[in-house]
Amino acid sequence: MPTAAGWTDLDSIRKWLRIGYDATGTYSFALQTGDDALLTQLGADLTAEFVSELGRDILTASYSEIHSGNGKSVISLDQYPISAVSSLVVDGMTISAVTGPFGFGYQFERQKLYFIGGVFPEGVRNILVSYTAGYAAVPADIVRALLEQIGYVYRSRSRIGVKSQTVQGQTDAFHTEELLPSVLGILDKHRRWVVAG
Repeated sequence: MPTAAGWTDLDSIRKWLRIGYDATGTYSFALQTGDDALLTQLGADLTAEFVSELGRDILTASYSEIHSGNGKSVISLDQYPISAVSSLVVDGMTISAVTGPFGFGYQFERQKLYFIGGVFPEGVRNILVSYTAGYAAVPADIVRALLEQIGYVYRSRSRIGVKSQTVQGQTDAFHTEELLPSVLGILDKHRRWVVAG
């Protein structure tokens, strides 16, 4: 669940950055930096940026959407993974879940809603679906990406706007994009994609 620090918590951020922890992993108040408010704000801000980048919130929530029929037996919903469909209305007719292997009704998987024994008739905004989708907890790879990005932003705050720096003949180039490439790679796996069909 979201905390003041977004999809992670202050203690996890401190551990990732090794702030307040000695070499054995034991927390010590004496080793703190006094940056708790900054770290918490970074977590919240970057969580919001991740939501924007993903094009969706990833935690379980209820949704109602209106779609236009495509003349096919499958449509893609906006949120995933779908865990339940509470209602489906097609051209004013309520459709129930399919109850047998050869029945008439709907089924769903991940992001798709299937009309078994029928098609979603072509039309404009003629399908209304209410459903639940999302993850019960933030996936571990996203939490890791968030911690990595928090760490990067926290550690690089002293070189804002600096693309490279030379010290004693050694030049270091710095990443200057908003999100790290490794973080974008992880987010791509969870991004809201518009699926034709």
